Amino acid sequence: MDLHGPSDSGERGEKKPPKKKLSKEAEKLFYEERVAKLESIRDVLVTTKIFAGVKVYFEGYTDLKSSFELKKLIQKNGGSVSHYFAKKKVTHIICTSLSGNKTNRALDISGPLGRKQVILCVHPDWIIQSCKEGKRLPELGFSILEQKKKDTG
Repeated sequence: MDLHGPSDSGERGEKKPPKKKLSKEAEKLFYEERVAKLESIRDVLVTTKIFAGVKVYFEGYTDLKSSFELKKLIQKNGGSVSHYFAKKKVTHIICTSLSGNKTNRALDISGPLGRKQVILCVHPDWIIQSCKEGKRLPELGFSILEQKKKDTG
C-alpha cells in the first residue's frame, strides 16, 4: 500500500522516458533559429531605425513619461534596453538627475584595451523629441552631465 501517492517516476510505478539532451550542433541550430525568429518579429514592430546601435539603461525617475513607455519608444525605433548597468554594453543612461556616485560611475568606465568608454547621460526628453523629429537628435542638448556642470559652476 502506497501512503505517499504516485511517485515522481509516474503513475503506478511506470517510468517516464528520459529527457533527450540535444547535441551541441542541434542546440546551436535551435538557438540560431530562435534568435532569427525573434529578430524577424522585432523588425516588424520597428517603425524607424533612429536609435539603431543605442542601448539604454534607465536610472531612477523619468519625469512625465513612464520608463515602460520610453522603453517601448526606444525598441520601436531600433534601439535596445538593458535592465542592468552593463558597463561595456550600455551607450546611454536615461535619467533626470545624477548623484555624485552615479556621475563618477558613468565617467569612470574603461572600454576595450583600457580606453575610456563614453556613456552619455541624457534626459528622457531626448527620446521623446527624437521620435517627434523622426531623427536622432544630438545628445549634448539633453546631457545631464552638461546641465550638472552649468549648475555647479
